[in-house]
Amino acid sequence: MLFRSWVMDDVEQQGRPYGDHYETMLYTDRGVYRPGETVHLTGVIRDMTGAVPSCFPLSVKVSRPDGRRVADLMVNRREKDQGMFHTSFTPSVEAQTGPYQFCVTLPGSEEWLGSTDALVEAFVPVRMEVTAVPSRERFGPNTPPEIQVAGRYLWDQPAADLPVQVEGTLLRIAFDSKARPDFQFGSKRREAAISLPTITGRLDEQGRCEIPVPLPEDLKAGLYRIRLSATVTEPGGRSVSSNTSATLDLLDTHIGLRLPKGQVVPARETITVDWLRLTGEDQPAGPGEMTVQLMRVDYDTVLRQDGDRHVWQSVEKVEKAGDDRVLAPTDSQDRKSVV
Repeated sequence: MLFRSWVMDDVEQQGRPYGDHYETMLYTDRGVYRPGETVHLTGVIRDMTGAVPSCFPLSVKVSRPDGRRVADLMVNRREKDQGMFHTSFTPSVEAQTGPYQFCVTLPGSEEWLGSTDALVEAFVPVRMEVTAVPSRERFGPNTPPEIQVAGRYLWDQPAADLPVQVEGTLLRIAFDSKARPDFQFGSKRREAAISLPTITGRLDEQGRCEIPVPLPEDLKAGLYRIRLSATVTEPGGRSVSSNTSATLDLLDTHIGLRLPKGQVVPARETITVDWLRLTGEDQPAGPGEMTVQLMRVDYDTVLRQDGDRHVWQSVEKVEKAGDDRVLAPTDSQDRKSVV
């Protein structure tokens, strides 16, 4: 049997008591309205036995977000209305924004028979569509990243001459070879994302533009996932965004290593390591001189204070073990090295 956890913080867990005389369910036709739009309300009234009560007038009191009462709507029910009634309230175009509360009472009474609320917000509906795509899926060392942005109104007209703002981040990733999945390229360690400077541009008469993305001057060579967000803003301040991503390869040559599986090497013994070189297109790379370094990695676990509590933290220490070895250029792609 599957049990699901329900979160009902606003629901009385012990049940709701029966009404003393009448109860009303009140609801609006929407959840949010702009200032100046009419809020249409519908209510259903029943007595304590669940029957439709006789016709008598009701009052719907309206309070704005600061609690001040701004209207008292009289409702005159009709014969054979099955206990249903309708009324409406129209806030002014300069009305205070936020949640408005509607409470049903008997005329002259402050005891609620039912209530509901609705938001009055100065929102503007989306009127255009924005798409952002990179000019290519992979940018190499000699191809700076570039994003293509297009905007069109929903009535099929170009969003011409509108400002564009592009923001992005770079995340260091490891090369993943589909041709040689048994080799590991780079480190799997996750690093913090690098924020890119904000770039501005403008759509042309066709609602399109191409924006080059400058990279930080101190950016280290490596393989990155570049994530970009383009935002187009129309007159009046309404903005629409689109996200995209691509690969940024500032190396274009990736070295893969393959260790013997399940092998534990005792100290002072040798180990054979397979290696190969691939381009960013997952093709064999040309020959080139390489240097082999053997590193020793130690982990120290320390107890540190974090506010009012203590936490265990693992600190990685990397030290060079032995001298560097230089491998001569070779035309062969799969080689073995002894370290």
